[in-house]
Amino acid sequence: MKTSQTYLRLFLAVAVLILGVTLYYGAPPAYNWLKQERFMALSKSALAESRLENAQLWAFEALKRNPERLAANRLVIQVFEAQGHPMTVFWHSRLIQLQKNPPSKDYLAWAASALRYGQVKTAQHALDLIPELERKVEYCSLSAGVALALGDKKRADVFFVQAARWEPGRPIHEINLAALRLDVHDPALAQEARMRLEKLSGDPQDGLAALRALAKDASQRRDFPAYLRLSREILKRAPGGWEDRLQELDASESEGSVESATLAELKTLAVQNPLHVASLASWMIAHGRAQECLLWLDGQNENLRNLFPVQMSRCDVLWSLGDLAGMEEFLQRIEWRKLDTLRLALLAKVSRQQGSPDFKERWETAVKSTTSMDGMALLLGQWVLKWGWESEASGLFWTVARAKTSERSQALQLLLETAYRQGKALNVYQVVSEQLRDNPQNTVYQNNHTYLSLLLDINRASAIRNAEDLQERYPSNPIVRNTYALACYFSGKHVEALELLNKWPEPEDQPSLAFKWALLLASGGQQELSSVYRKKAAQARLMDEERRLLDSLP
Repeated sequence: MKTSQTYLRLFLAVAVLILGVTLYYGAPPAYNWLKQERFMALSKSALAESRLENAQLWAFEALKRNPERLAANRLVIQVFEAQGHPMTVFWHSRLIQLQKNPPSKDYLAWAASALRYGQVKTAQHALDLIPELERKVEYCSLSAGVALALGDKKRADVFFVQAARWEPGRPIHEINLAALRLDVHDPALAQEARMRLEKLSGDPQDGLAALRALAKDASQRRDFPAYLRLSREILKRAPGGWEDRLQELDASESEGSVESATLAELKTLAVQNPLHVASLASWMIAHGRAQECLLWLDGQNENLRNLFPVQMSRCDVLWSLGDLAGMEEFLQRIEWRKLDTLRLALLAKVSRQQGSPDFKERWETAVKSTTSMDGMALLLGQWVLKWGWESEASGLFWTVARAKTSERSQALQLLLETAYRQGKALNVYQVVSEQLRDNPQNTVYQNNHTYLSLLLDINRASAIRNAEDLQERYPSNPIVRNTYALACYFSGKHVEALELLNKWPEPEDQPSLAFKWALLLASGGQQELSSVYRKKAAQARLMDEERRLLDSLP
């Protein structure tokens, strides 16, 4: 009997052990799913109640259970957007990476987010990834926004026209076109656009957009009575909009009739949303109310004061007041968790402004900390680029590019833009070479590499052959034609050079095109006419080697 009981106990012990092992190794997927659902529910509840710190905490707890679940990643994006978090753009890109065939709506959301945070090249990159057959109304509207951000009004006009074709009869597209044409040199055309907007302002669906365009136009023309009248008309139609309320405050200030009650009311309303706090703080700084803003920020409850947009606004206030010691003290006693790299970068910024010898050490600390979170190096590079720190930004972008992650193409595009702005042809060539290595069949990259090879005399004979081949394949492509023009100049093909001129429009307001005219005319022996275009080309933003070539002309 004793032996039977012993066997029974042994059997039960083994069964429990097997069950435990089975539960440990077999149950986690289901268990993790339930836990993730619970954390996501907690995050959504906190988000609905504007408890943003808690919402972020629960969202990341949910993400730990299954980092690749789309719903959890979308929730992180929602929380970050509510916080005005700089990493929002990165998480949109992460959502794209997690999907084999991402829907166009996710690319559009990524582009819209990048545009909102001033990351224009990232927005363009996101839009470029959308399949051509899926490029419809929202694609056109966002592309127009990117073009406007880059100062290319003609391209924006083209996209607005395309959007109107997708939705014929929808007033918003006509409003966008008219708003774009307000800012033209021809007063008659601008007035025509103004009258059209006034007529469209009565549309029940899109009329507010017309009023907002007219209000912006009145502000730019310094017609402050009209600016105030239009701002108040907008609020009558849509009384709850934060940006519209802030615009009315700005119009009142511009008209010289700002009422302290209006500002006080906005201060009260702003504390319900940290992004509104940040936008009102920016307005107060711009209007000489930085000290008042500091007192207002410091008077808020601790939960609000601890949020990133509010703490960032406090840094902006202290910077505008020139209180670097106060800003350093503040930065030393706070912590930004997943964004602490940005806090460290701000400390480096303070050191550089003060001429302190610890700048280098602080900057290196900030750079090293970027490894703590995916996407941080790219974000930091874009951040400091806005401060004018091109060398530091380029170093970060090269780090990202060499890591060969999904962010490589964005990093290379930012490097290219920076190199062009600096006018360093060799730097441009290095970036273009990397882009061509990644996409050897890309015509734009082939052309850019050929152009830089010609300019820098890097295997120029081969580059001339490449330029001729590209011209033969794409005779109507203007950027290919530019490269072929340079090839004609270096190969001494004077007849072909002059034939090219006959196909090109007169470079009236395009100094960069005048550069090619000056070269081709010089190669054809027309020195006097070449000197005319040489003077026009001197006004263009040329790379160092282009300017050296222009200066060498007889």
